[in-house]
Amino acid sequence: MKRDSPPNATRRSYALSAEYAVWYCKSKTGWIFNHDDLKRLNGGKQMRDFWDIPKTMTKQEYTKHRTQKKYETAERLVVGHSRKGDLIYIPFAGSGTEIEACIRNGRSWLATEMEESYIEDFIVPRIKAAMKVQVTKNH
Repeated sequence: MKRDSPPNATRRSYALSAEYAVWYCKSKTGWIFNHDDLKRLNGGKQMRDFWDIPKTMTKQEYTKHRTQKKYETAERLVVGHSRKGDLIYIPFAGSGTEIEACIRNGRSWLATEMEESYIEDFIVPRIKAAMKVQVTKNH
């Protein structure tokens, strides 16, 4: 649920209050759903298909990206649908939240982003911060 969904500019339908996550894999039988890892991320409860994650962010998390997602959302997607060491493609890197989730959870990543300012202002600093956390965590 998007608590702060933007208004519908066309005024011809409901304002969208949800976003959908879609994951793809190469084979019909090779898809990944890490039930136990998701349960751990959800405080020991089975993960539901509806996530109500408040968008309020700490000063360290916040960027000026218009559609930034919370780290908690990205981590659920990364951990829930990949294994450590897997390569995850992030087609719209935006503020780099999914990249951070990959780094902090041992996944490789390949990301694309058209806006150079996003790369310089959001993504690169986020990668550097996540790498520091990862190095500290491993030592």
